[in-house]
Order: sequence, then structure tokens, then C-alpha cells
Amino acid sequence: MKYIHHFVISLISILTFVGLFNWLVDPYGLHWSPQIEGINSNKVEAGTRSRLTKKEVIKSIKPQVVLIGNSRVEMGIDPASNWLKDKSVYNFGIPGLGLQFQLQNALSQLKDNENLELLIISVDYLDFLYNRQTLALPKPPQHNPLSLESQSDISNLLEKVPLLFSIDALKSSLITLLAQNSSSSAITHLGFNNGKHFYKTVEVEGKAPLFKQKLNQLVSRLKDKGYQHKSRHWQSLDPNMLALQELFTLANNKQVSIRMFINPYHFSYLHLLNDLGYWQDFIHWKTSLAEVIGQSTSIYDFSGLNQYTLEPVTLEQPKNAMNWFWEPAHYRKELGELVLEEMLLNKTDKGFGRALNKDTSQHLIAQDNEMLKTSAKSWEKLKSALSIN
Repeated sequence: MKYIHHFVISLISILTFVGLFNWLVDPYGLHWSPQIEGINSNKVEAGTRSRLTKKEVIKSIKPQVVLIGNSRVEMGIDPASNWLKDKSVYNFGIPGLGLQFQLQNALSQLKDNENLELLIISVDYLDFLYNRQTLALPKPPQHNPLSLESQSDISNLLEKVPLLFSIDALKSSLITLLAQNSSSSAITHLGFNNGKHFYKTVEVEGKAPLFKQKLNQLVSRLKDKGYQHKSRHWQSLDPNMLALQELFTLANNKQVSIRMFINPYHFSYLHLLNDLGYWQDFIHWKTSLAEVIGQSTSIYDFSGLNQYTLEPVTLEQPKNAMNWFWEPAHYRKELGELVLEEMLLNKTDKGFGRALNKDTSQHLIAQDNEMLKTSAKSWEKLKSALSIN
């Protein structure tokens, strides 16, 4: 009996120590326990659990402004921006999250956040694509109305317990302690990913590997797949557009403003879309957004070819970081500042952000088609230097 008693006491003591240690270090940024510079302020492991932790953190903050999107938003739009300084803001961008899950996150804010005033939502062309089998259907797939999955308190607790008492959490705490001065990326208390790993990659390997990797990923994802954002046979709206419409209706009923924008892409990304046969569908997708969504909310198109997206890669200076982009699909927070400025102040005089609606879409498309032609030589030179097939 004494053995069992000592075992139980020892087990409880170990679990208590591990839990307190993990709470203090808080490697995933779940509790935001006291931050000590050089000890636990740099949350280098937070990105590994962001899908769970961000949902919990935002519940406690209940911000007035919420940023919705994927890794482009998480790394490109800083909630500590001067343009948002008078509001409580949280970056709810989560890497790899598809459109439907992003809209579910937006819905959760509309339903549970009584402080919410503004949703800033990014959209990406690739999130709207359907495969050949779906496109062959005589009608688009059935739209399932947006809804929140109810989660019991027990299920919620079972998800959070491993973040305090598991071996993985202990390992993450130790990594956090040892990596305070490292070049690893970290998540801030406002949900922003500082993108430090990009700095280190450019410093050590140069820009070329980042560009080559991302462009080759795009080739692998799209080449010969025959994706489209909508079938020509479909007369009604597809589920993605219906989901957006539904979200805007809910936001309007709640008197919550929405700013929606198309993320900026480097010109190499756009030219590769063209090479792979997706340019016309990309243009058609923007036209559809303008016709379906542009009449009910503000849409800003930052995906055009302009002085920012046409930034030279300067491979002859391989370890000099670019001003606006890390690689073709991820922009720096410096460009994100311009995105916020133009959306929040409704400024479109820099030739970067463009108001996208039914009246302007054809003019903007003509602009993009022309700029695609004039930048073709720059693309061919870059493509050859990177050995992109």
C-alpha cells in the first residue's frame, strides 16, 4: 500500500511540476502567462498548435477588429499596425486553412464576439478551384449553410490538457527556452507570425531557393489538373460564393463592417498561372467576385501588376532581402501596411489597391492583361535563372 501511495504522490507531483512549468513557459501562446524577455517571450513553437490556440486566445481578447485568412495574412498583416492602433485587433490567420474554415472562424466572431466592429477577410484564387469530377456535374455541389460545430466542455478540456501536461508540451517548453535568441519564427500575443525564418533563409541560402520552391509547388499543384473556379454548365452560384454571400448577410444583420481583399502576389506567381493555363480563369474569378460580392461589400484587389508586385528579385544580389515580398506568394508586413492603409482610408491613388466591383472590373482586367504582356521579358529572364519548367 505504501508503494501505491508513494507512486500516486510522485505522479501528482510530477504532473503538477510539468503543468506549472509548461504554463509559465507557455510555448504555444495559449495562456500568455507572464512574459520574461530571454525566457519565454519568443513563442517559437506557437505555430505548431495555432489552429487550437488562436481560437482560445481570441475568445479571451474579444477584439474589435479581426483579420481572417491563411499564412499570407498571418505573416503579412501586422495587428500592431499604426493604422489599427486605436482598436483592439487579433490576427486570426492560420496557415493552410481553406476558405470554408476561414469563413467558419469569421462566423464564430460574428456570433460570439460582442465587441466585433470590423472583419478584414482575404481571399485567394486557389481556394475557389474545383477538380474535373466536380466541374463535370450538371449543377454545383450543394451548399451547406455556415454553422458552428458545438463542442462540449469536456471535449474542449481534452483538447487543452495535452498543451499543459504532455511530453510534447514539455519538449516544446524546453525548445522555447533554448530558442529565445534564435532565428525561428514566432507568434505574437496578437496572432502575428514575425516570419523570422525567412530572414535566416535569405541570409544563409539567398532568395532563389524560396522562389524556386514556391513556384515549383504551384506547378505541382496545378499542372495538367484542369481546375476551374466554376463550370460553364453551372447556372447557379457555387458553394464558395454562396458562403461568402451568407457571411456578408450575417455581418450586415449584426452591423459589423467587412473589408475583403485579394492578396498581393509577386509577378512571377501571376506569370506562372498564365504559363499553366489559369490566367483567364483567374480573371474570370475576379469578375465573378465583382458581380456577386462587389455590390454588397468593399472588395480591394491587390493582385494586379504594379510597382510593388513587379519588384525585381535581383538574383545577382542573392542575400539581399526584397522590400515587399519574401517569395512569390508571401508578402512582407511592409506591403501589408500599404494594404491596410488603402483599405481603411479608402485610398486607391497609388495604383496598388483597386476597388473591385461590377463597374470597374473590366477596366482592371484590361490593365492586368496589358501589364502581363509588358512584364513578359522580366518573367522569362527570372524563370530561366531559377530553372522553372
